Amino acid sequence: MPRPISPKVWLSENAFVSASVEAFKDETLGVLLGLREPKRKRFLVQYAVVYQTAERLRDKVRPDLKRADRLNEFLEDVTYLDVVGYFHSHPELPVEKPASCQLTDRYNKRSISQGDIEIVTAIDEDHKERDWHHLSKGSLIGSVFPYSLRMTAWFKTEEDVFKISKIHCPFALGLGR
Repeated sequence: MPRPISPKVWLSENAFVSASVEAFKDETLGVLLGLREPKRKRFLVQYAVVYQTAERLRDKVRPDLKRADRLNEFLEDVTYLDVVGYFHSHPELPVEKPASCQLTDRYNKRSISQGDIEIVTAIDEDHKERDWHHLSKGSLIGSVFPYSLRMTAWFKTEEDVFKISKIHCPFALGLGR
């Protein structure tokens, strides 16, 4: 049986500038707004909106579910966009290591709905300058001095399989040039 193809994720400039740095050294969490294009097997992510009232710690973040649901409904009502998934950060992890953007079993995998995406951003204040580029499996890596970031998009299939989706973000590729 062929494995399901993971859709591509196109990030706008607004979605890229998602607030992982704002909450650093604690985790951040928010909702992704955009469009699903199932026939073209892609997501067009327009905005990443932070849950300001989430409980933040260095190694986890929890939303206030009632407030998160209220915000999600509001955003869908006032825009033409859908909630296509969520994002969260993993602060102070080495961005070179793929494990820095893994989904953790305890919460991450349970919170993703089938057909949605979750973008995990590893962020580290390592004072290294990196050009932005795509990694072979689809993640995006680079720096905005003094921070290095690695972004990985995960897609949950109908079979409850988690696959990495290739991120496309022309805005990021032009940073620092």
